[in-house]
Amino acid sequence: MTTLLDMCHCGAILEGGRKCRHSAKATKEDLVRAASKMCWATYAQCQSAVEALLAVLVGRLAMGHTVQIRGFGTLRPHRTKARRGRNVRTGASVAIPAQKTVKVKFPKGYLDARS
Repeated sequence: MTTLLDMCHCGAILEGGRKCRHSAKATKEDLVRAASKMCWATYAQCQSAVEALLAVLVGRLAMGHTVQIRGFGTLRPHRTKARRGRNVRTGASVAIPAQKTVKVKFPKGYLDARS
């Protein structure tokens, strides 16, 4: 069975750890296209599924909850503190506001096994 790990974001099936010639950046559209090629569902059904998954993830993270997907990793909300930075060109001091970000932690060896 083909998995997402065996496919490029463009939908091309990769064999033997071969890399695709496309850029490494995958968009939501690429995920929908690859999912529709992997399973026996229409493009519209896969698009709805990806949209629903992303809506749930964003909603849970916005509420401050940690999202754990077994076999993939853990996503947790993180707040950075406000701090002072420096403009590289002018050398002037700049205020960097506090921000909300997401930290992703993969299982041990996850990225090594898939590269």
